Amino acid sequence: MDKFKFADFIVRKRFIIILLTIIISIFSALGFHRLTVESDISKWLKQDSPEIQSLKYISENFGGTDLAIVAIESDDIFTYPVLNILVELQKFYETVEGVSSVTSLINMVDIRGSEYGIEVSTLIDKFGIPESPDSLKRLKEYILSRDIYSGKIVSPDGKISLFLIKLKRDVDKPAIADKIREITEKVVRNSNLPLKTYYSGTPMLIKEINRYILGDMKRLVPFVIVVVLIVLFLGMRSWEGVVLPLGVVLLSSLWSMGLMAWCGVPLSVISNTIPVLLIAIGTAYGIHVITRYIRNTREGLSREEGIKITLKEVSVPVFLAALTTITAFLSFLGSYIITITHFGIFTALGVFFSMLLSLFLIPAILSYLKIPRTIEERMGVKTFWYEKISRRFSESILKHEKITVVIGILILGVGIWGLTRLKTSASLMDYFPKKSELRRSTELLREKFGGDIPVYVLVKGDLKNPIILDEMLQFEKYLRIHSDISFPQSVADLIARMNDVLMGVKAVPETKSQVENLTFMLEGQALLSQLVDDEYTQGVIQANASLSAYDKIENYLNEKFAKHIIPVRPDTIKNGNDKVLSYWSQKIAQRIIWDVQYWSKDTLWTIPYLADTLYSLYSLNVKSSQELIDELTYAFKEYFETEVDIFLPESDIRSISEKLLGEVEEGKIDTAKVLSLLKRYIPEEIIKEDPEIVDYTKDRLLSLVAEKMKTHKIQEIYEKIAQFLPVDLKENREFVDEIKGEIFTLLREEIGVPADILSLPSSRTLDIEVIYSGLLPVEKRIDENLFYSQIKSLLIALFIVTLLVSLQLKSFSAGIITVSPIILVVSINFGIMGLLGIRLDSGTMMVASIAIGIGIDYAIHFISHFKEDFRKRGDLVESLHATIHEKGKAIVVNALTVGLGFFILIFANLIPIRNFGWLLTLTMFTSALLTLSFLPALVLIAKKIFTKNKKEGQSW
Repeated sequence: MDKFKFADFIVRKRFIIILLTIIISIFSALGFHRLTVESDISKWLKQDSPEIQSLKYISENFGGTDLAIVAIESDDIFTYPVLNILVELQKFYETVEGVSSVTSLINMVDIRGSEYGIEVSTLIDKFGIPESPDSLKRLKEYILSRDIYSGKIVSPDGKISLFLIKLKRDVDKPAIADKIREITEKVVRNSNLPLKTYYSGTPMLIKEINRYILGDMKRLVPFVIVVVLIVLFLGMRSWEGVVLPLGVVLLSSLWSMGLMAWCGVPLSVISNTIPVLLIAIGTAYGIHVITRYIRNTREGLSREEGIKITLKEVSVPVFLAALTTITAFLSFLGSYIITITHFGIFTALGVFFSMLLSLFLIPAILSYLKIPRTIEERMGVKTFWYEKISRRFSESILKHEKITVVIGILILGVGIWGLTRLKTSASLMDYFPKKSELRRSTELLREKFGGDIPVYVLVKGDLKNPIILDEMLQFEKYLRIHSDISFPQSVADLIARMNDVLMGVKAVPETKSQVENLTFMLEGQALLSQLVDDEYTQGVIQANASLSAYDKIENYLNEKFAKHIIPVRPDTIKNGNDKVLSYWSQKIAQRIIWDVQYWSKDTLWTIPYLADTLYSLYSLNVKSSQELIDELTYAFKEYFETEVDIFLPESDIRSISEKLLGEVEEGKIDTAKVLSLLKRYIPEEIIKEDPEIVDYTKDRLLSLVAEKMKTHKIQEIYEKIAQFLPVDLKENREFVDEIKGEIFTLLREEIGVPADILSLPSSRTLDIEVIYSGLLPVEKRIDENLFYSQIKSLLIALFIVTLLVSLQLKSFSAGIITVSPIILVVSINFGIMGLLGIRLDSGTMMVASIAIGIGIDYAIHFISHFKEDFRKRGDLVESLHATIHEKGKAIVVNALTVGLGFFILIFANLIPIRNFGWLLTLTMFTSALLTLSFLPALVLIAKKIFTKNKKEGQSW
């Protein structure tokens, strides 16, 4: 469309344009009630990504993945009133709709021995809390002496107790977090006890971020409006120059946010800045239209002619300026993070609306108004000061153009250096100021208990197979040595603890039937459904961790967690026995080292040549001793009296013990000899009544002999390696039991060896599938994608902007020169981030691309004016002087307007938004400065490019 026809169209249809604007604005406003807030980090990635799919799967099958953490602090948790409060809180939390489970000191699983063998119950009976000081003291000593509780659910000093509240999938997390907090504060307040409360966990973080987002919008939008009003008033000196540009950006913000609401796109940590950005950015288009209109009408043109000439002159520059800014925001379409993509789309639309309204609505309104006069004209003020400053500035730059360019090259080097030092951050906790209540609470809990981000490792396989369970248990032992990982838990750990209570061995039992006996005793425990499915074909190893733990977990799962295991009996391997035993000894040695590191809190502790020592002790022969014979005699006596109801003299039982022990020591058991021995001692009438009793008794007694001999062998091996262990730990019963459990595992009759260690038929292989999940992998993936998204969006923005400018100037070289100030601006941004240690997060990663899109506007306006002036003058230097003088004021005013608008973001609650704000402010000021300094200097040095077409008589 011809530019004059375009202007005629606007004047003719001005009423329709204004009416249509009002209708669209009303429609947009009506959608605001649909606008929601979403700060759940699991929604930042595409929902079909592996991390999100596995998270959903675990949530559906194991009772949820989101964890709210409440901590209660008292001078002593183990008092009757405080324990009563914990019981009350437990009861209330369990009734909150959307809560899947609550784990606390009150309902933790407690496994103890009893007269019936084993008893699985809750740690504290909520209906029978101890009241006497002695009972409370015993309870405290018991709980704090057990590593499964101390430092996991209660602090080692007994002053802080945790509630781990797991939420169901697809629930309103902020609402539940609010309810949990409300319940806690009410119960604590009514207790009249000097208790302190702390909150952490993802639902609590989401709730707090949502509150910050809404609070920031309510505070910052009016703030930025006032700032822009002041800057526009000082810069434009006319009410039209203030009201119309501001009205345009307010309408574009309304349209953009309304469209978000109607499309069902929620506000996020980043998109809540859209109104502030649009108000700051969009005024430029209106300023250019009104400035040119005032200038044209000042020269004597009528209102209609002024509008026509103005649109002819500014429509293309304004369109191109908007296009480059839109390009910058649309470059985020390539981001892997959904919230950033949404931000890019709707901010780009907002910029488009600002451009559209500036070219349609402002001329339509101006056509109804009297020709404006600036306040300067009304007051007779002249800006001689500006002429002096701009002339001196331009002369300084154009006389020292080489120095200016060299400084620019140095800035580029600083930017490259800064880029190499960039670190990323996707942790939601880093979004909060250090003094915020939630951050202080979380840091306190991390100090006392370790990490707070839920981690899940899904294991698929036969989870009643001792070999697979042992592999899971080993992984837990690895996890717990790290200070940034806490509370590792799985069904393997439960079974090992039960086996310790029942059999005195803190390890996974030898056989599948023994495992099944233990799992039967766990039936009905709420915790079990969170760790394993009903068929025992899949389960989770769960823990809480910090972001720093991600690589430790991933590296172990990739390199050390065996996925294809061959069950073997070392004594039956003809070829490769040494290789198998060497591998197994190294594996157990590593576990013992981890045990010592965990219990001693010394992660550098090690034992040289421990694997070699274990290898040599593997074949240790246990010799008969009086102690061993006494133990066998007692065990046999108990067997005869309780299991088969046979009463034999103790002398006969001792004789049986000695002879069976001798058979086992020889290594070759003569079955006939053993049967003959038993027939000699078991009464003949009993054998006649039950002929199979002799065979059954033989198997059972030989089993008892092997069991007792193995126990003695474990003790002997322990005594030989105990000399290397820390002295203080040898007094710790739990530690000693754990080391003996490792030796028990070393001596298993059947062990699991990775398929790549031993080549056997695949039919004997146990296959395990392991999937790393939880919020930690989600945060890590976002963390990685931040850098990729930064590079991707930066390259897209640079390429498209360079292409657009080159097409406008009809020269690729000229396009590169025009874009060069922005490259330096980006370099300054990265240099400062690297120098100050500012991390790349969801806010700061967008600064560079936005700086390209907005900052290039200054270069476009500068080059466009220079191009026009150069055609008239034909003198390169004078045209540069004139352009710096004439465009400098508009560029500086715009940079101040936009920059100060961005600067308002430093008053935001969230750290990424603060950094986003002041870095953008800096880029605006440096964009203006470099456009007015580096760009003319570079043009002067590269004058051959700009004068070539002029000499050839072409229109450059």
